[in-house]
Amino acid sequence: MYTHDHDTFRAILEDAQSGDSQALAQILREFDPLIKKYGYVGSTPDEDLLSELRQAALYCVRRFKCDESDSEEFFREAEEILRRRG
Repeated sequence: MYTHDHDTFRAILEDAQSGDSQALAQILREFDPLIKKYGYVGSTPDEDLLSELRQAALYCVRRFKCDESDSEEFFREAEEILRRRG
């Protein structure tokens, strides 16, 4: 999923958490496959669920602390949150 090294990821995440909309968009693009994966009801994409999953992705970006984990852990935690909501 996420292909950047830890230092690059950390810089992008910190920028996103500081309000950089381009950095936030970059991270959210990385969430897109997970959002689409869990955004179905049956075999149909559900717009309300997709919206809720996007909000969950934003939550993950806001709450994650880079000094405690790395990018792989970030996406593991994020996938778990999205899976539970989906």
